Amino acid sequence: MMGRKFAIQRVHELRDFIDLAIDQRRNGISIKAANLHELLKESLLCHKKHKKSIYKFNNYTYNKFTYYFSEGRCLMTKYIQMESLGYWLHQTSALHRRAFAIETKKFGLTTEQYGLLFQLHNREKVSQKKLANLIHKDQATTGKIVEKLEAKGLLKRLTDPSDRRAFQLYISDNCGEVLNKLKPLAEALNAKAWEGISTEEIKMFESIMLRLQNNLNNINVNEDE
Repeated sequence: MMGRKFAIQRVHELRDFIDLAIDQRRNGISIKAANLHELLKESLLCHKKHKKSIYKFNNYTYNKFTYYFSEGRCLMTKYIQMESLGYWLHQTSALHRRAFAIETKKFGLTTEQYGLLFQLHNREKVSQKKLANLIHKDQATTGKIVEKLEAKGLLKRLTDPSDRRAFQLYISDNCGEVLNKLKPLAEALNAKAWEGISTEEIKMFESIMLRLQNNLNNINVNEDE
């Protein structure tokens, strides 16, 4: 039975090996696909047994590994694509984010900053803690994004009257104007992404995504297994 301590040690070794494999790939050194296949199988096994301990490792593996060993260059990619929901979600999200970043950059925003402002839009006021939950970030990271947007004059951060240690966030009038200008650009990008896909398929996709979100929301990732 694989213990937690051994699993953590092993995935760190696997992570170092992945970095080495990536460097070799960059330098044109051939890598045996079979070895890479076994490597990923072992990392997935560790992840299934000890999700919390190597959650960050798993993200690291998929993000870097699938990028450098794509386009059918080895058996690894096929294995990842078939087994990993995370791979498909990450790749699609990354492509969409990259395309939309071209538009947000025109307004001096990153897609991450836009996402935060979008959550604040049409909300009278939101606490920084609640906002962190809405954008799926920790409070420290959220605070840094808020500071940058506050410096740009796009949102206001005021002390919560009921709790002097907390803040309530509001978007500024300038922010509303920026979001209104970005809205048609976002809609145009979505229309481009849906090209060649029928209305029925879109509805099915939305239904599946909603069910996936509901299923994943029922998982307590902070609970030790």
